[in-house]
Amino acid sequence: MTSVKKIALVTGGTRGIGLAVSLAFAGLGFDVFAAYSADEESAEKAREQGINAVRADVSDEGAVKALFARTGTPDVLVNNAGVALFRQIQDTTAAEWDRLFAVNVRGAFLCAREAAKGMISRKSGLIVNISSVWGEEGGSCESAYSA
Repeated sequence: MTSVKKIALVTGGTRGIGLAVSLAFAGLGFDVFAAYSADEESAEKAREQGINAVRADVSDEGAVKALFARTGTPDVLVNNAGVALFRQIQDTTAAEWDRLFAVNVRGAFLCAREAAKGMISRKSGLIVNISSVWGEEGGSCESAYSA
């Protein structure tokens, strides 16, 4: 009898903390899908390490649905994708604010919602949300990001 590999989906999973998480799950024997938005160089490096790098903008509902159609319901979803902005609040544009929340908040919601559909029906799964310490304490010149 062959066992089916467990699936981990890590958003923002091709560099930094996300890549470390992706590699840790791969080391545990998971089939890892790492969503990334634009950095093709990091995606290729992740692929070279056995990670399935999949381009997807987590702030786009259609892109998230397509991501989950490709990967299936993961056993573990790690919402790690995020963008930062180093700017004082009075200098932050509405477009910058909207982009921060689209990726950092809406993206986590959209991915969790898609994962939950399958996880609930099969009665198993885990969703982990990564956030920054600046969300607890705030950061100088990072008011929008801290929010």
